[in-house]
Amino acid sequence: MGFLCVVFLAFYFTCIVPPGEGVLPIRVSWLTNVYSCPMPCIADVFFAWDGVFSSTTPMIYEVSLGSVEGGSDIFQWVETVDPTLRINGIIYEELYVTVTAINTAGFYQTISQQIFAP
Repeated sequence: MGFLCVVFLAFYFTCIVPPGEGVLPIRVSWLTNVYSCPMPCIADVFFAWDGVFSSTTPMIYEVSLGSVEGGSDIFQWVETVDPTLRINGIIYEELYVTVTAINTAGFYQTISQQIFAP
């Protein structure tokens, strides 16, 4: 995964820097104790990816949650400018979260990771 950069009119530079290899960049906080929760456990989850991407221009993020990598069957794509998101009422199971950062020049980077209960 490389850098996506462009120079406009020799004065305007924009770039999205991807996260480093082997890093689990999305921080996950379970707001429900899934160990004492009766099955099927319905949980609230907080995701944060601040500092994962960097760009010289503002970014928006597309976020989804699925039962397979890249999937959105649990939580459909939502756009946000905030690098955090709380999702309420998720049935705890094997989950994958996907975040795509898009800057104002249209360049994007996507990260996806499997998440587990604590």
